[in-house]
Amino acid sequence: MKVKDAINHCANEYKAKGTFDINGLVIGNRWGERISRSYINRRLKFIFFNYQVRVQTPSSHTLRKTFGKAIWEQNNRSEQALTYLSMIFSHSSLTVTRRYIGITEEKIADLYLSL
Repeated sequence: MKVKDAINHCANEYKAKGTFDINGLVIGNRWGERISRSYINRRLKFIFFNYQVRVQTPSSHTLRKTFGKAIWEQNNRSEQALTYLSMIFSHSSLTVTRRYIGITEEKIADLYLSL
C-alpha cells in the first residue's frame, strides 16, 4: 500500500466520525487537546506497519517530505513548485529544498546509471 492510500484511509475515517473544523486541530487526543509529536510518530509507525507501508523511519517528518515530493512531481518537477515548497518549509534556498525532498540524490543516482 502507498503512503497516499494510507493517508486517504485515515482522512475518510476521520470524516466519517464527525465534522471537520478547518481552524481546529487535525489530530487531537480524546479531550480535544494537542498531542505530542512522539505520540504521533508512534501511531504512524503502527499504521505504516499495519498497512505494510515500507519506509526506513516512519514519522511525521516522512509525511512532510512525501508531501513535498508529491507536489514537485504533480507540478511537472518545476522550479516554481520548488519555490513554493521552499516557502512552505521555510527553507533558506531552493538547494536546501531540493536536498530535503531527495532531488539531489535522485539526480546523482541518475548520472551514475546513465554511464
